[in-house]
Amino acid sequence: MPVIDAHARGAAAQPGILAGAPSRGRYLFFDLSVDATARALRETLGRIDVGVHVVGLGGAALDRLGLAPGTMRALPAWTSHRGYAVWVWLRGDDAGSLAREGIRLAKAAAGVLRLIDAVDGFEHAGGRDLTGYVDGTENPEGDAAVAAALDLSGGSYVAVRRWRHNFRVWDTLTTDQQDAVIGRRISDNEEIDDAPESAHVKRMAQESFEPEAFILRRSMPYAAGRTRV
Repeated sequence: MPVIDAHARGAAAQPGILAGAPSRGRYLFFDLSVDATARALRETLGRIDVGVHVVGLGGAALDRLGLAPGTMRALPAWTSHRGYAVWVWLRGDDAGSLAREGIRLAKAAAGVLRLIDAVDGFEHAGGRDLTGYVDGTENPEGDAAVAAALDLSGGSYVAVRRWRHNFRVWDTLTTDQQDAVIGRRISDNEEIDDAPESAHVKRMAQESFEPEAFILRRSMPYAAGRTRV
């Protein structure tokens, strides 16, 4: 899913792409109405403040706008996954304000986009995920972040994933066992030299891919619906 307004490397990119994760976020997922015109879609997207928030366009929206790049491919037909026409990451410090902004956008988009899902994210323990481990330790910074987030044409792609933790299992593990799963010590965030090959840091070492798979991550914990215990 490409993000819009990234026409030159680092210069015209949406600021939220390179900015750190906010204290509060709200993720909106839209489908495109069958009868929506390209003009109406452009006008709807123009109502989103991309100086603060981040907008990504899926295949349906790009096709409607006549902008679909050759590098776009359809998602596999997994039953638990689907693609959306437009994705919006609302960023801020107040959950209520973001909820109101989401309502405003959904109303303004009526007849053009249909809001399918919304997920609230939040900062936890100074940048840790809900397991308690620091998130994004090896994120690139500075020029390296720009190189990872923006391609040579000045475009940017976002892969949106929602992870579900099974805390019924996780909470039965000892601290040493949890450290082995992650490959870092929760106490000081140091990587464990002899971590098992199954550890997260071993499996996701960005340098081990060909070509190297450096990406810029902006994760936010979330909690939705009934909590299972």
